[in-house]
Amino acid sequence: IFDIENVAQKLRLPIETIKPLIQKFTLGLEDEILVMRKIVQKKDYASLRELAHKLKGRSANLQMQNMSEIFSTIEKNAKEEKNYDYEALLERIIELNGELKKEFELSHPTFVYSVDFSPDNNKIATGSRDLIRIWALDGGKPKELLGHGWSVNKVSFSPDGQYLTSVGLGQPGS
Repeated sequence: IFDIENVAQKLRLPIETIKPLIQKFTLGLEDEILVMRKIVQKKDYASLRELAHKLKGRSANLQMQNMSEIFSTIEKNAKEEKNYDYEALLERIIELNGELKKEFELSHPTFVYSVDFSPDNNKIATGSRDLIRIWALDGGKPKELLGHGWSVNKVSFSPDGQYLTSVGLGQPGS
């Protein structure tokens, strides 16, 4: 689905630089899709066009042509304020994003309730049912932190990025 070597060659960047960009894009896209769905429900075509345009550019910059074309279709139809089947397009984006996450081992074992970027933007923390993961954007496997008995509703880096706090149901986080 995604030929990172070809992308690195086209962008004239090392693969080690491309991987964190893909990680950041794919993890952030889930939230963007939720926002898009709310915008579609409100029929706020100006906001939909603006967000689709932004995501079209991001995906095109990463050479994700399939996604970029879908965002372009959303942007075009929103610009014309058409009552279009946006949900089908968003489902296809979710599918493509899932494939990317699998390919780059970005999947979380359960639903993610919270995401926070470190102040230096080098790490992302995610909280799910009973697990916290810290993702280094320079690649590699995420570090897993156990300890919550139930869902991790909020993760947050300290302002200096040295600590991570978490809040959830069950036992207190640390």
